[in-house]
Amino acid sequence: MSLNRLNWFAYVLHLFQAAAVLALAKDFRLPVNMPYLVFNPATQSLDTATRQLGECP
Repeated sequence: MSLNRLNWFAYVLHLFQAAAVLALAKDFRLPVNMPYLVFNPATQSLDTATRQLGECP
């Protein structure tokens, strides 16, 4: 089996896999968070805070 033919077979297999994942996971969403630093006056140091930017379908 040549490498080109093997690559096409893998392409088709991944295409079907992606279609199956999208079809089975319609209600699944991941949050997209942005971490940033804020100054904490009580401890006089920087603390990490996060803000949710949205959701990735």
